[in-house]
Amino acid sequence: MTKDDRVHFLVIGSGPLEEDIRRIFKSQNLSERLKIAGKMTGSALGDAYHAMDGFAFASRTETQGMVLAEAMAASLPLVGIDAAGSREVIKNEVNGYLLKDQSIEEFSAALYKLLTLPEQRKSFSRASQKLAEDFSIKVCADRGLDIYHKLIARFTPAYKNDNFLRSTMEQIKTEWDLLVNRAEAAGVLLQSEFADTEFEI
Repeated sequence: MTKDDRVHFLVIGSGPLEEDIRRIFKSQNLSERLKIAGKMTGSALGDAYHAMDGFAFASRTETQGMVLAEAMAASLPLVGIDAAGSREVIKNEVNGYLLKDQSIEEFSAALYKLLTLPEQRKSFSRASQKLAEDFSIKVCADRGLDIYHKLIARFTPAYKNDNFLRSTMEQIKTEWDLLVNRAEAAGVLLQSEFADTEFEI
């Protein structure tokens, strides 16, 4: 990225590697092209996404791909490592690049392609916007309800069956009777055990 002075890096969030990032950029004489915005939420976060031309995500530990989904909602093409969370969101060469090779060189090359292939970047951007709909609250809620209804349909017939209910109630009654009998037997045993014993309180 040192080849093109149009490239700037916006880092959202903060953490223990912030100083390392600053040091690396300084060692490459690129400090003026690094912007670390810190933690952002709401409209400020939305504005930050919309200020980008592409979204780079190098983490191997994203569990749900939430930041990737947010970036897609802002129509951003994505570059990320093939790992859990990322592979569910990034469709390789559809809305970005999903990298199996985790080398710095490969990651840098993918970012450079986004810069130098504007038509592909636009295509990725359109795909991101379309794919982002799959992560909307309504779609996720509908999926959850669909799973819920399938589970109800699967297990409800057994509960509606009179024979099932009758046999279940009989089993509960049998267990209860056994418990009562054991309690009564224990009570009789205790009474006989301590019949001649005097207690002082």
